[in-house]
Amino acid sequence: GKSIVGIYLEGCSPEEKKRRRRDGNTLLQLGVSPEMVLTELASLMPELQPIMVGRDDYKKSELQNLEQFLKEG
Repeated sequence: GKSIVGIYLEGCSPEEKKRRRRDGNTLLQLGVSPEMVLTELASLMPELQPIMVGRDDYKKSELQNLEQFLKEG
């Protein structure tokens, strides 16, 4: 299946990934939850929304992917 986090990071340079990680961690510090970030990413990619509807395991996996990305580096 498609990974929202993977698609979001696809083609990013290491510098861009570092910036996105920093921005994501800043959002977490401001009280934005990983689930809120994932929901926003999905809204930016409407083709993935049908994949997420009613698929709690998929959402859980994507949240883990997002949290792992934010912890890297």
